[in-house]
Amino acid sequence: MVGQTISHYKILHKVGAGGMGVVYEAEDLNLGRHVALKFLPQDLAKNSDALERFKHEARSASSLNHPNICTIYEIGEAEGDYFIAMELLDGRSLDKHIARSRLELQEFLGLAIQIADALDAAHLKGIIHRDIKPANIFVTARDQIKVLDFGLAKLAAERKLIAEDAGATAKPTATYLTSPGTVVGTVAYMSPEQARGKEVDARTDLFSFGAVLYQMATGRSPFEGQTSAVIFEAILNREPASPLQLNPELPPKIEEIICTAMEKERDLRYQSAAEIRAELKRLKRKMESGRSAPTTGSAVAAFPPRTLQPVDRGTFGANRWLWAISATCLIALAATFTWIMRTRSPIVRSEMKQRQLTTSSVGNAVASGAISPDGKYLAYVDSLGMHVQLIANGDTQTVSQPESLVASAAWSIASWFPDSTSFVANATVPGGSTSIWMVSLLGRAPRKIRDDATAWSASPDGSQIAFTTVPGLFGSREVWLMPKEGDQGRKLFAATDENSGFGRVAWSPDGKRVGYLAFHQLSDRYEVSIETRDLTGGSPTVILTSFLLHDFYWLLDGRVVYSLGEGRATASDNCNLWEVQVNAATGAPVEQPRRLTNWAGSNLDHLSATSDGKRLVFQKWSVHIDVRIGELQGRNTKLTPPQKLTFSEGFNTPTDWTSDSKAVIFESDRNGHWGIYKQELNRDSAEMLVTSDAPLGARTSPDGKWILYNSVPNENANSPHSGSSPPLRLMRIPVTGGPPELVLTARFNNFWCARSPSTLCAFAEQTPDRKELVFTAFDPIRGKGRELARFATDPNADYLGWSLSPDGTRIAIIKSGGNHVYVLPLDGSPVRDLTVAGWSGFNTFCWSVDGKGFFIGNTRGETPLRAVADPAGLDSNLLFVDLNGKPHPLWYQKSAPVTWGVPSWDGRHLAVLAPEFNGNMWMIENF
Repeated sequence: MVGQTISHYKILHKVGAGGMGVVYEAEDLNLGRHVALKFLPQDLAKNSDALERFKHEARSASSLNHPNICTIYEIGEAEGDYFIAMELLDGRSLDKHIARSRLELQEFLGLAIQIADALDAAHLKGIIHRDIKPANIFVTARDQIKVLDFGLAKLAAERKLIAEDAGATAKPTATYLTSPGTVVGTVAYMSPEQARGKEVDARTDLFSFGAVLYQMATGRSPFEGQTSAVIFEAILNREPASPLQLNPELPPKIEEIICTAMEKERDLRYQSAAEIRAELKRLKRKMESGRSAPTTGSAVAAFPPRTLQPVDRGTFGANRWLWAISATCLIALAATFTWIMRTRSPIVRSEMKQRQLTTSSVGNAVASGAISPDGKYLAYVDSLGMHVQLIANGDTQTVSQPESLVASAAWSIASWFPDSTSFVANATVPGGSTSIWMVSLLGRAPRKIRDDATAWSASPDGSQIAFTTVPGLFGSREVWLMPKEGDQGRKLFAATDENSGFGRVAWSPDGKRVGYLAFHQLSDRYEVSIETRDLTGGSPTVILTSFLLHDFYWLLDGRVVYSLGEGRATASDNCNLWEVQVNAATGAPVEQPRRLTNWAGSNLDHLSATSDGKRLVFQKWSVHIDVRIGELQGRNTKLTPPQKLTFSEGFNTPTDWTSDSKAVIFESDRNGHWGIYKQELNRDSAEMLVTSDAPLGARTSPDGKWILYNSVPNENANSPHSGSSPPLRLMRIPVTGGPPELVLTARFNNFWCARSPSTLCAFAEQTPDRKELVFTAFDPIRGKGRELARFATDPNADYLGWSLSPDGTRIAIIKSGGNHVYVLPLDGSPVRDLTVAGWSGFNTFCWSVDGKGFFIGNTRGETPLRAVADPAGLDSNLLFVDLNGKPHPLWYQKSAPVTWGVPSWDGRHLAVLAPEFNGNMWMIENF
């Protein structure tokens, strides 16, 4: 095949071959990069079911984007040859790396931590490898781990089942034996449940990982034998030799980690790769700081030897009564001290336990959920519908869709009733309103109890439901109560102005107060507060304020548990659980908040708890965003499937191109802080141009010489509890890189630049009453210029979606959530209103290069400001809309809260924002 072109890949040379196919190095002719192409065996084409299952597995694996996982670019087919295009690596597999001897301790820890990190990332997305072994772990030339072949282990078993000699006995050529039959995995590293042919889960990979760690530490496999049967027997019934016996220089903690990972019973193993990673990191830190444990199992004297003095028995006998009295006093003092310390010492809590309740993968993420008060059931929602799971054994039933509700409606779980036999859910119709439904476990179909409202929680006695209505830009504007049957209802309170709103209403344990999230857009900052109010009236009491508050829950013991983001307000921030004790009568905090968790990489929402307060359930979710590149065709009406350009964790958001159309300008928080990057289409890596606290809308100047961006001044950087939002600084840097320079300072929501020969750039400010957008010209060198135009706005709407035409003669504007495009000529001509029939939920916007239409991001359903907590229930479309308002769908993405596209200067390509959402329900105990 060398020299041939398969699809858009030119085969360069053969890299290697194995049981699952031949691997070649190839050149991607579209993007100009080198990749590895793995061609699958021909016999797979004989069985369409096996092929379809493989494609499903490989698609899931392609969603993994982690520095320690080999990236899958594409799954393709050309003339009956099925292949996977993946990252080309330089180095060698771990089995070759450790073939000569065991690893030194520092290298062992460094590689092991990376493997654990890769497994944790995969398991959090519901993907199980099934065949972790040294041959599937690659060590690059820079000692970076890459885990290979996610999704292929199951295919290996499928292939053996469809092969003509599937029942033949495998010939053991080494200890890396692949078992025949239906078991999936490599025998020498297989878990007991795999050996028995039972269902696997994430803990199965952890057993295999433990076997790999054993070999890394000792230089030999834990289970050896001349046949598969012998190895099976050892895995099921025998313990391997002690790692310390084989390697006396090994720290005892390493043996403990390996043995815990290789427990034969799953419940006794580590329950997540994150636990192993944490143990390894702690040990590595101790080693590096010189506080490590002894390197062998032998004891070491803790004190220097003392010289024993002979006892003067005569002196002791003469003073024996004095010794006795002194001893009695000391005993009494010790008893008193012990009693005082016991009465004053705090209660020591048991170690917190964490458990994952759902294992949905990317594309079918869990959007919301709640645990029943008795702790028996979990109600949750994913893209397939609404479900009820029996927590004890995982059995799940799907709730039937009511005939009166459209199939495309999105569900969300609100609250269980105290008797644990029914719960309240909300259904949102795309482009329409939200209704409240009663769902029973007794087999009855869901029953609608109220329209145009969003339910939040049932009262402690089960007689009432708290709900909100009148959606606005900042949450809902009114909080109501109604009987559980849905009749009547009374309004508790309402927002005092259009810049405020409410969400997440919860009851106090005694049912006399309600707590809620209050959203406020002030003149200089945005705030989120947890407030409480008495049901009989009165002023609100504030528990705490932070612009990064996500959710909260009021427990029976008076604690309020809440989730709080850290750092900037983006979905890639870390989020953790906190608690604060609250006075039930006044709703005011009575102590300082206390942190409960120290997690990283996820957001936490949809908190609920059992009635005894011992178990807390929440949705753990994350959003990863890549830049993808597609080719525009048919005068912008068609787009080839966008291919990934970026392959790093976090947010990677395209904002513009260089003037030669060879590189994309994008923003990213990949290094733990925001930065502006430039990446050429034929390269795998990006060049960082500048770092900033929060860059917004980095764009190229009309002449292509400068990159302009917004930045918050460092001295006014936000903290999670401050909520401050100072004026933005518009900065410039050379497109080739260099020090940033200030252009102007103002309070504006966005800016755009035209294309040469026009020299116009403009930014928009909203008037204090939010009734007008004011557009002002500026020059990248000279700064602020004249006022260009004004546009009348709805004070309760968001108008971030606007764009300056490439020729600098028009400004086009959308209202978020709507389906109108308003074209504002800058020569004073009347505004033109284009209605896009059949679509709504517009949220992102950009002109086409030829000025004959717009690229518009559409999200299914209208999303209020705080709907970021529920992105799994949202689908995105990217449209091209011409100047007559005719829509042309370009790209659809499921479980994506937003998308958008920005064209290259030559109009040939579109850089697309491509989010991937992952979410599941988790539970903690002993918190």
